[in-house]
Amino acid sequence: MPGRWGFDLTIVALIFIAYTLTMWVAMDLSFGSALIGAMANTVPVAVFGAVVRNLIIQRLAGRPASIQIAGHVILCLTFTLLSLWLLLALSDQVHRTST
Repeated sequence: MPGRWGFDLTIVALIFIAYTLTMWVAMDLSFGSALIGAMANTVPVAVFGAVVRNLIIQRLAGRPASIQIAGHVILCLTFTLLSLWLLLALSDQVHRTST
């Protein structure tokens, strides 16, 4: 179990770094603003990604292909909508506290 958590944390850290660098360079934000934006983008991916991963492992793996496909489509849509919702909520909160 510790190996899996270490791997997961490494991936989340890499996602955070990628978002930070992208926002810092491509969006020409200050480094501090890029860090805040990266956090707002990384949190939904990490939270909902962990939930989806566990659901796939516990409920979909080993099932017939049609069940796996349907499950993946539903999880994809749910992940996308919830991640966008949390991103917008976090971005709004960051905007409100910075002004």
